[in-house]
Amino acid sequence: MSFATKESIAFLMFAGLFAGVIVAEVLWLVRQGWATNGRAVAFVLVTDLLSFCVAAFFSFLFGLLMLMLVLGPQGAGPTQGSEPAMWTVLIAALLFPPIGLFFIKRAFLAIFGLSRGRTAWFYSAAVALLILAVVLVPPSLFVYFA
Repeated sequence: MSFATKESIAFLMFAGLFAGVIVAEVLWLVRQGWATNGRAVAFVLVTDLLSFCVAAFFSFLFGLLMLMLVLGPQGAGPTQGSEPAMWTVLIAALLFPPIGLFFIKRAFLAIFGLSRGRTAWFYSAAVALLILAVVLVPPSLFVYFA
């Protein structure tokens, strides 16, 4: 299988899983009685798309920061002691998307008035972890093993 075909399949898998997660989350919110169909769709689309855009922007910034750390001052190569900084940026880049999604979901639960208290915190944490696991892991594993 060529690399372009593999990338296309992985992207289609990502897009399909992203759409499936959105539909599943809307159905869960409606079934729990937290929101009507329209409010659930608005909540899920706003929070998922906003967090996706914010995470993509910050991932881009973290990538540029890592590039600057690798190139060093004036492009002369990394300086002494840049490895701990590189690990710090890498860990921040890996932790930002789930934490950002969690806080965006929690903030918009309060804005939309859907849920309050402990259930809102548990819902935000569970959805943030499930979305990232369901949407990102299968395409990554496909690309790696195919």
